[in-house]
Amino acid sequence: MAGGDGSKRDVARLNAFTDGIFVVSMTLLVLDIRLPDLPAESGDRELIHALSELWPKYFGYAVSFLVIAQYWLGYTSKFGSMRSIDSGFAWLNMLFLLVVGFVPFATTILTGHRGPVATSLYAATMTVLSLQLIGMWLYAKKRGRLVADGHEPTWRAVAPWVRIAVIFAISIIVAQLHPAWSRAVWLLLAIPLDRMPTRTAR
Repeated sequence: MAGGDGSKRDVARLNAFTDGIFVVSMTLLVLDIRLPDLPAESGDRELIHALSELWPKYFGYAVSFLVIAQYWLGYTSKFGSMRSIDSGFAWLNMLFLLVVGFVPFATTILTGHRGPVATSLYAATMTVLSLQLIGMWLYAKKRGRLVADGHEPTWRAVAPWVRIAVIFAISIIVAQLHPAWSRAVWLLLAIPLDRMPTRTAR
């Protein structure tokens, strides 16, 4: 793509488009939470019971929202200040957004079924997203297009995405034994990763 002001506009347009897909995907998550039809004469007890029965929907919504938020924060910090983009990066970005848009569907499957297939599908989707971000960062880094964190060691830059990928990949294996345990593995995502030692890039 062209350099100068045109490149800056290309970066801004791609970031705006990406933000829009993230917003739509995160909004669609809540649409999966639907209260079952209750008789008109139902009281508060029936309503509370119906709401409590939706806990898998709440769980799926919370996990997906928070994980997508991590992806968005990571995307913004790494790619929000790029000097320019080329067609290769643009297509990598589109493939990434293709999977981001799939997350609401994977979440619906997860909250509607408790077996290993549904759990594995969801975990695989999140694993692919992490691997895509790693690939995008390496692509941009190799071509010298990154501005933010340009001197950050590669291992530290991709560490959050590697962590997410590893956790979800492990959960796929655990899901074949016990899906509930597999979902419990996802709680490891709540452990902060901001206390890792910093090294100076050579």
